[in-house]
Amino acid sequence: MELVKEVTVEEALKKGFKLVDVRTEEEFEEFHIPGAINVPLFTQKEREEVSKVYYSKGEKEARLFALKLVAPKLYDIVTKIREVKERYGQVAVYCWRGGMRSLAVATICNLVGVHVFRLKGGYRAFRQFVLKRIAEISEGLRVVVLYGPTGVGKTRILRELKEEEVNKISLISPRATINIIRDYEVVEKRKVEIPEIVEGVLKCANPNCITNFENVTTKFSVEVVFIFLIS
Repeated sequence: MELVKEVTVEEALKKGFKLVDVRTEEEFEEFHIPGAINVPLFTQKEREEVSKVYYSKGEKEARLFALKLVAPKLYDIVTKIREVKERYGQVAVYCWRGGMRSLAVATICNLVGVHVFRLKGGYRAFRQFVLKRIAEISEGLRVVVLYGPTGVGKTRILRELKEEEVNKISLISPRATINIIRDYEVVEKRKVEIPEIVEGVLKCANPNCITNFENVTTKFSVEVVFIFLIS
């Protein structure tokens, strides 16, 4: 009997699985499947330590060392995943490529009666799925990139678009990140979340943005049906 069942990315998305990312907080922060919840197996430092043991002493010693690190945390990890399952229903855990981290977490969960799936291929499979879908959806479409430095008139071009043309504009980044830079160093990162539906006049969050001083009236709504994050 198979202890850990796998589910493909397409199946998980279609059936509404709640995804649990067991990679480190840093990996999750850099990129993850939209809507996923982070329940890390290792910290970034622990992951680096396991990697050092792997390359210096081999796979067997690395696994034993990893077990020593995560053993005290297993109860909390399983409890968190159980809470996710109770709230959302079917759960699939994933790591970078469907390797040992997701297998270990899924195995422990299933052994104690918290039945979860493992996402086949991990986050890497999600990226491949997205690229394939983009190629399929965009086939036959004409894509125009409006590009240029500040002040060349991009906004004036957008003003000439009709309402139905504006609605064809795709919002590419669901989680844009703004870096706050002082003395040539990034001192803070801020995320901009895009809502599902935008109606009326759009204003920039930056009070000094030129668009906030322009009286532009628009009547359209942008509805985001499904957003993929590609890193």
